Amino acid sequence: MRLEPTKYPTDILQTLTPILTYCVLPVVNKALKALDKDALVAFDHILTQKLYDIDKADVHRFIGGSNDGFLYARAFVVGMGKSFYEMMYHKEYRHIKKEMSRLLVHCEQLLYLATTCYEKRFGEKLPDSNISYEMGANTQE
Repeated sequence: MRLEPTKYPTDILQTLTPILTYCVLPVVNKALKALDKDALVAFDHILTQKLYDIDKADVHRFIGGSNDGFLYARAFVVGMGKSFYEMMYHKEYRHIKKEMSRLLVHCEQLLYLATTCYEKRFGEKLPDSNISYEMGANTQE
């Protein structure tokens, strides 16, 4: 079931950054700690791919932010879940009345959960996905 973009009033979005950071990410972190090496690597690679896939000029115009700010806002989009992510991916965000860039939404911590968990648990560096989630890496629109 797809949610309609209008179900995300921007005043509610503003309150979700701390909820993601302090309520959702600890649960995700606990779940990651229970994963084996392969599953933890898979989680990180899927996250990286999703961040890469919404690294698009039109999404950046809508979300706004500097290089890092746009990355952290994309992490927020992923952290919001599948329906919200797909709304951004499929460019259905134009129904949100106010631009997200004015809301300062972000979820930087999501970027580091898998890496930190992997390095602490297995004592080695997380294998690279060979995909960059940095702004401008995705040149396919």
